[in-house]
Amino acid sequence: MIIPSINAQNQADAAFQIKACSTFLSKKTGWLHLDFSDGEFGSIKTWGNFSKLNSINKHYSTEVHLMTKRPEKFLIPCAKAKIKRVIVHLESISNFQKLFLASRALKLELALAINPETSASQLLLYPQVSFFTILAVHPGKSAQKIQHNTISKIKFLKAHFPKAKIEVDGGVTAENIKALKQAGATHLVAHHAIFKTEDYKNNFLKLKK
Repeated sequence: MIIPSINAQNQADAAFQIKACSTFLSKKTGWLHLDFSDGEFGSIKTWGNFSKLNSINKHYSTEVHLMTKRPEKFLIPCAKAKIKRVIVHLESISNFQKLFLASRALKLELALAINPETSASQLLLYPQVSFFTILAVHPGKSAQKIQHNTISKIKFLKAHFPKAKIEVDGGVTAENIKALKQAGATHLVAHHAIFKTEDYKNNFLKLKK
């Protein structure tokens, strides 16, 4: 599955990107990936007023990438906004069990993400998780090149969690997407590859080939 990333500085920017997705994304099965950064965990700050999300996203299931040092404070706002999946960084978790139980109580699927410098072996401590996100770039600006250790991380997780969903976020291009899939990635998040030109549909289709 290819998921467009909404990386916006304000609500108008987010609305524009979501509208652009309507030119190629199925209203029945399409997903959006909303990048939320508080400016502390990542190098930039992005829009994340979840209470306004439903006013600009009428059709698509949504996962939110919580790039924040306090992910627990955003669980209730995400649930109220009918977010389906929250992606939380292993590096920012202080009490995993509490976060896991809170997410389940709110009917939010919890995914664990790791930064490029974090070893995938650290995820072995969380067998109750069935969705993992590998950041193939450092949190921050779009259009970064994919990190060289991404493929090996995918293969490691595939070997140890054969039934888990494995997502790659960042650096996904038409040139490397086949290798990422062959390694075991099931979900691929892309922003620059889709929004780099105004031919959004064709850019998306290039990733699907």
